[in-house]
Amino acid sequence: MYVGDGIKVAKEGRKMPGVKGLHQESEDVSKPKWIRGHYFNALSILRGAGSAYFAVPIVLKVHDGLTAATTEASDAQPRTTLVTKMADLCTAYAQAGSDIVLAAYFACEPVMTRFRRHQVHLISRVRCSTVAHAPFSVVPTVKGPRRPRRWGSKVKLQTLFAPIEHCQQAKVWLYGQFVTVYYQCFELHWDSPETTVRFVLTQLANGRPFILVSTDGSLSGPEVIAA
Repeated sequence: MYVGDGIKVAKEGRKMPGVKGLHQESEDVSKPKWIRGHYFNALSILRGAGSAYFAVPIVLKVHDGLTAATTEASDAQPRTTLVTKMADLCTAYAQAGSDIVLAAYFACEPVMTRFRRHQVHLISRVRCSTVAHAPFSVVPTVKGPRRPRRWGSKVKLQTLFAPIEHCQQAKVWLYGQFVTVYYQCFELHWDSPETTVRFVLTQLANGRPFILVSTDGSLSGPEVIAA
């Protein structure tokens, strides 16, 4: 299993290559909103020793500042962003069939499309306001002049949360200890009308909800949560 994320490192040198103004989104009021520094995308592989896991760095690259972060899209050259650069970094170093855990910022269609093309899987977190689509069933008797539908009805994931007494229960290793979690699994369409992903709606004992997504359908709910 691999883990990846983008990090911002402040630098004092204003004329260093790749240094630029970076915006920091954080709930920590001690962090300045703007810094000058480097934006890195990093990929590591997980290694375990007893009950502890360590992230062994594989690659760390400056992905903003040396060249334009966004380029215009064309038929020959697709649009390049920090998200697509992270996806290309992961697919270049991760083995086919591997699971890659990324921050919620990278849980989007461009990343998932590239991962499927290279046969790697994404595990990430999504917002509780995320909207997915139910599988679409074609009705042969319904015909019309419009283009055939590809997507099923919309499903607001936050409406699927059930009381914890009606959810499946498991103990998983979180935050350095075993924690009881309550979860529900749903196979829905999100980025593609042809392929489903697994959403794991999770609640802690204190009632705090969050939603995880996995493109690896072979993983169970507790395995996705523990990842």
